[in-house]
Amino acid sequence: MSDRPFRATWIPWALALIFIGSAWAQEVSFVSPQNGATVRGVVNLQATKPSPNDGWVSYKIGPAGKEAQYLAAIIRPFAFAWDTRGRGKDGAKAFPDGDYVVTATAFDPSGNQVGETSVTVAVANEIKPLDLGGPVELRCSYTKAEKLTFKAEGRLNITLPQKEKERLYIPLNMDVLVKAEWEEVVLSPTSGDSPAVVDKVISTAFVQVTGSEGNNLPGAGKRFRLKVWPNGFIDVYKEKDDHFPLGEYFVKLPARKVSQGDTWQADLAVLPLPVAVSRRVLQTRMTLDGFEYVVGQRCARIATSFKDSKRSVRVRLGSNVFPLETSYEADRVSFFGLDGGHFVAFEERMKHTLELPVQVVQLLYQFQLGPQAQSAMSPYGMAGGSGMMGGMPGMPGMGPMGPDASMMGGAPSGMPGMAMPGMAGGMQPYGGAMYGADMSGMAMGGMGGIMGDMGEGMRGAQMKPAEVLLESQLRITETTPVKS
Repeated sequence: MSDRPFRATWIPWALALIFIGSAWAQEVSFVSPQNGATVRGVVNLQATKPSPNDGWVSYKIGPAGKEAQYLAAIIRPFAFAWDTRGRGKDGAKAFPDGDYVVTATAFDPSGNQVGETSVTVAVANEIKPLDLGGPVELRCSYTKAEKLTFKAEGRLNITLPQKEKERLYIPLNMDVLVKAEWEEVVLSPTSGDSPAVVDKVISTAFVQVTGSEGNNLPGAGKRFRLKVWPNGFIDVYKEKDDHFPLGEYFVKLPARKVSQGDTWQADLAVLPLPVAVSRRVLQTRMTLDGFEYVVGQRCARIATSFKDSKRSVRVRLGSNVFPLETSYEADRVSFFGLDGGHFVAFEERMKHTLELPVQVVQLLYQFQLGPQAQSAMSPYGMAGGSGMMGGMPGMPGMGPMGPDASMMGGAPSGMPGMAMPGMAGGMQPYGGAMYGADMSGMAMGGMGGIMGDMGEGMRGAQMKPAEVLLESQLRITETTPVKS
């Protein structure tokens, strides 16, 4: 029996299905960007899809002719902010200038692909030195009553090296996010070699451990008055004025005109940790690495690397301040606005090696675990604890810790019970105890009792401190609306 009639019937239906599928796929289209567009900075990706009220759209981007990388899956309105100036974990540019294919793939609520489309765009963040007409002068210049806005975002990851994990049986891996926003108002302008006077007012500042709610940091709404010299140096207006370390970042500019590739030795401000009480000023070598557009402005890109060893850093936790000893190394890229006459962005990556008492590492780990943490965490034990939410009523297993048991600033008898009423509210994310203010009720002499006289305490306890690794990224960016 011949199957020709069946084939004759099947072929038109197959062609119809292909046509319908093709028409369906064509319903996926880009609203932004358009095919062939030149883009820079943050680009809005937005596509439309069949059945726009459900499902999602995923975006992929890759250099023309090469494998694309997944960016994000977005529900309605299917919009995503693509930062063409983004950098990878190694600090290298994720999207160097060139042509890129942006692909939008649409899915229904069940995860079935219902269409796909692509556009090709040219990323063009770099500025050619020839376009600037020769060497440039880098000099801060502020206009009276000028208003600028900035935001800072810091990310910290706290871990233990493998040898410490094996010694302490503590798989510490904590992620912390720090954010702040502020406004700058120029009270008096730059004049010759005299500094401008600038008020910086913090609108928001908070810290958040991943998986928990964020908590405000002290200083929101506070006004800091600073002086900004033409060479970029920043300091408080009067010697007794309070410091605003995040707002005092600077890279000292050269006294001569410079071209791409030129170097100079100068000071820069360093904030070892986002919660450090004060900045440090180090000297290092700067390089004018190139020029590019940042937040719509033509900028000089200044690159530098620096490090510091065995440095004592004072850190504020709530109303308490205590010292940490750290060694760190960092890479920073600073962007100076050629048209506006001020720095518009800083991007920094820093690696720390800290030495902390084992008990502090235990506290950090229990904080990481949250309210469901179990009381026994390591060979040293936290017997009697209850996730730090009940105030850690006792640590009887830590009795005989040396002749005077001074590590925690506790009683000579070896911290019997170690009642901590000041932490009865729990180590809630940088709130009640760590950042919320009152740790004075801690019967171990406050956080200063843990960290204060670290040397004597550790000798009394005869316990080796733990080496802790901390990696941080900090990005400060101007957000002032571009004038039309």
